[in-house]
Amino acid sequence: MTNEFQEFWSLYPRKVGTGAARKAYEKALKSARHDDIMAGLSEQLPALESRQKQYIPHASTWLNQERWKDETEQPADVSEDRHADTGDRQINVAARANRSPSIDCF
Repeated sequence: MTNEFQEFWSLYPRKVGTGAARKAYEKALKSARHDDIMAGLSEQLPALESRQKQYIPHASTWLNQERWKDETEQPADVSEDRHADTGDRQINVAARANRSPSIDCF
């Protein structure tokens, strides 16, 4: 791995698809400088890290979509998000429990 990719990879908060990320990084360097990519990542890191892991894009996606150019989002309040998810799940479970089986089930 190049030193520049290694620097990017060490900071990116979701470590999946290393090979795809490396290829996307090399492709991104054809239209952007390493410093620009890292500056965008540094600005977006608090918002990315505040998300649940499954909602953080893979690094290859982030790079292929030139997300370093995106507006910086405000970090989500993780405790509120988790509470909201739990409440939504409870409502969905309760709704399913109260449904009558449909004719299609038989």
